[in-house]
Amino acid sequence: MAKTGIDGTRKLQPLFAEAYNSEGWALCIGAGTSGPIFPSWVELSQQLFSGTTTGIDPVVADETFNQLASRYSPDAMLEACRDRLGISDNKFAELLVDKLYTPSSKMMSPSDYQIFLECLASRAPGSMSDPKWKEFKKLTTLYLNKTSAFRLAGPVYKACLNDMPPRAILSFNAEPLFFTLLSHAIWEQLWKLGSKRSKDATPKAVFRMVPRSVFANVYGRIPYYFIHGLLPVPVRKRKHTVLSSEDKLVFTETAYLSLANSVYSWQAATFLNTCASHKVLFVGVSLSDSNMRRWLAWVHFNRLRELQELGKPVNSSTHHVWINTIKPELDMRWLEALVAPLGIRILWIQDWNELEATVEHLFGL
Repeated sequence: MAKTGIDGTRKLQPLFAEAYNSEGWALCIGAGTSGPIFPSWVELSQQLFSGTTTGIDPVVADETFNQLASRYSPDAMLEACRDRLGISDNKFAELLVDKLYTPSSKMMSPSDYQIFLECLASRAPGSMSDPKWKEFKKLTTLYLNKTSAFRLAGPVYKACLNDMPPRAILSFNAEPLFFTLLSHAIWEQLWKLGSKRSKDATPKAVFRMVPRSVFANVYGRIPYYFIHGLLPVPVRKRKHTVLSSEDKLVFTETAYLSLANSVYSWQAATFLNTCASHKVLFVGVSLSDSNMRRWLAWVHFNRLRELQELGKPVNSSTHHVWINTIKPELDMRWLEALVAPLGIRILWIQDWNELEATVEHLFGL
């Protein structure tokens, strides 16, 4: 039987502090960490679908979308939208950028939105001036503190300060919100020094954006992998070339199936190596994705086989942790059983507002 999930409402063991002293740990995040600043895949496909239904009764259009979305995956819907719109891959990528950033552009004032974009486009905390980071700090209070990414950034950087850094961060998002929040946390730590801070001191880069395989990691930096590609940030003024990897995007069914059919892709190799070598904390991801389930099942099967060869118990063995919110008990037991074959145990919390404290407990902070 699958292991019962970890009760996050009780005192937690510092599982990831212990992991750091052995195999090390890594973090894997998904779209759930970025809402409501960025739309989910379903919301994104619905926005694009509406662009194909001009002149059609909105009620009929909504019914049609709901029927199709209940039978087909978001990536299939996105590809169908591209076909119905009759546009090229490049134009479709531009449209994705527009739709991806629409919620934040409507949410923020024009000046706040431009600061937001400039900070998202920065590659390292030292590439933004103190005044810009101060403005960004205001945005965290006004808009970003509702995201799981904001609640997660503080504990992750605090783990780095306590000599327990992650070996890698895997992102399935096509935007750099969490990376920017980590950069802001680094800047804020230096800013807190106040008068003790050297005048020429700049925030040291801790993480390295890796949107494609040729962006090799720099020694001493923690790689931040964009597994499903990275869309460009729509900034007006670019002080440098903004990193992106539109060709790596896995937003359409063709791209998804192409990735799923290759075990030698950069994305597959990165994910498999990370999950096989380290204890992984999953936040904001959907483990219903068939490709991710396949990757995790491979890793878990190999781990069980090796444990068995060493004469160690393998019954109900799990290795990784997925944070989720408490549901009705029957749903919880079923979900635990659905992810157990992937080597994953669920940590249940009451509400996402508890995420920061929960992660700190996992590191004994």
